Amino acid sequence: MKFKLELPEIPSTPDLMMTAIGTMIKKRLEYENYMVEKILRNYVTPPVKGEITKGKIRWRGLSIARYNGNLVGVIQRNELITADGIKVPFINGVLQDLSVLKDDDYGFKIVF
Repeated sequence: MKFKLELPEIPSTPDLMMTAIGTMIKKRLEYENYMVEKILRNYVTPPVKGEITKGKIRWRGLSIARYNGNLVGVIQRNELITADGIKVPFINGVLQDLSVLKDDDYGFKIVF
């Protein structure tokens, strides 16, 4: 009498790692899209209503602010707008009044 043992197919370690990394990247992008949309709809002047288009972004003078690959906020005409609605002015390309930003929120250390 012969027994045939069938095991379920287990994905290899590289496949599991790629799946995990892909999931993490997807969740991070979803979070960043949510935060940018929140800033555009609530905190920029004037707020974006309706569909977000390239023309509306250009007309308002908006750009994304990143530091070490992390989303910091949106820049509108020399003013950084964070996801909390805090507005920090740029003067000659340097952020002013950094005391309103928290270290934990942005993934970098602010040194005074």
